[in-house]
Amino acid sequence: MQSKLKKIALKDRLDREYLLEGSCGQPFSEFLLKNYIPQSSIILKVNGEIADDQTYIINDRDEIDLKMVRAYQLPEYCQMLDIWKQTQSNKKDSIYTNKFLWFNDSGICDLKQANIPKEKYVAWLEDRFVESIKMVNLIQDGDPLCLPVSGGRDSLALLYLFERTKKRLPKFNFTCVTVSPTVAGVGDLKIATDAIESLGVKEYVILDGDYVKETMNLTSDFFAVMQQALEKEGRGVTISLWHIIMKACIEKFCRKNALQKIAYGYQFEDLLSSLLRSNLLGVSFGDSMYQKKWGDFNLIFPLWAISKKELTIYLELVAPKHQTVQSNPTRYDRGDHNRDIHYFLADMMSTLYPGIGFSLFSAQQAFNQRYGIDSNNFYSCSNCQTIFTDFNEDSLLSEDLCFAC
Repeated sequence: MQSKLKKIALKDRLDREYLLEGSCGQPFSEFLLKNYIPQSSIILKVNGEIADDQTYIINDRDEIDLKMVRAYQLPEYCQMLDIWKQTQSNKKDSIYTNKFLWFNDSGICDLKQANIPKEKYVAWLEDRFVESIKMVNLIQDGDPLCLPVSGGRDSLALLYLFERTKKRLPKFNFTCVTVSPTVAGVGDLKIATDAIESLGVKEYVILDGDYVKETMNLTSDFFAVMQQALEKEGRGVTISLWHIIMKACIEKFCRKNALQKIAYGYQFEDLLSSLLRSNLLGVSFGDSMYQKKWGDFNLIFPLWAISKKELTIYLELVAPKHQTVQSNPTRYDRGDHNRDIHYFLADMMSTLYPGIGFSLFSAQQAFNQRYGIDSNNFYSCSNCQTIFTDFNEDSLLSEDLCFAC
């Protein structure tokens, strides 16, 4: 049986009322979350008495008085973003709506959005990919690139984007590399090799378990090391080890083959969550969110302007169905709650302020350049030769050994 609906009026600081719908029996905390109303922005009174909005349950017999204690225009903002739906549009041919919050010179914002139909989606995303690379000069004519391919959606989508748009980009050559022990599963390795073959990529190398063992000077195999770290240190450490070992193998391969530019498949939310993490933990991500110097390498992030959702839709439309299936994260690269909340915050920020990442990325680069924060000290690990820096959340443990070693 459907719960009875109850009209709840929210009154702002100008005493304007906005009617919202709650359900009898619904926790009021759930009502606030559903309507994107911050707990700290309102006072709840039930039958004339202040009530705890985190414990109150909506009752049809109660008189509910909800009033904002802050002066910002939350109702107008939520209506503009379609968070509080006034009218429901029905675009049957649209598979994706792109939103961007635009501010004029007077500080007044307007929501720009476009409904993109299926038949135009691929061209729209590929245009965006090309424009975002050219906008920040990620690739120059003659660049030899290393493209790490794990078989996951992000690196696979990046591979397809490069192959399908290369005639519109500066001329470059790339070598694909897979560090096989660090892929999420055997299925992902098969997907990577299948995609490489179907796209006709000529330069492809798989670095196997022996390569990992030799690079890191391990006395046991990769998974034994991961299991030991998981049992002793937990998921937060194992995901760091996983990525450091993968990068150490890629850097070793790149040095041997004179590849100084590495194109990682970090997409928009990866970078936004990394920026949040950097600021919350007081560490530096590097020069910018588009690319950064990393010792003798230049790391570039060609997917900086494209979200995980956009990449997933793109891959569904351009790749064979069997290549769109991604393995679940392993127990070693799952990460901890710190990582989870950074991604959650990144997703929520983009929902409430579409396009916020573009402003933050630009501001971070300007801040680093203005105050010289991009001038990091780099070290090479005496054991695995991977590059590491003194801007590390664990502080510089040693100038000879990286965090993993």
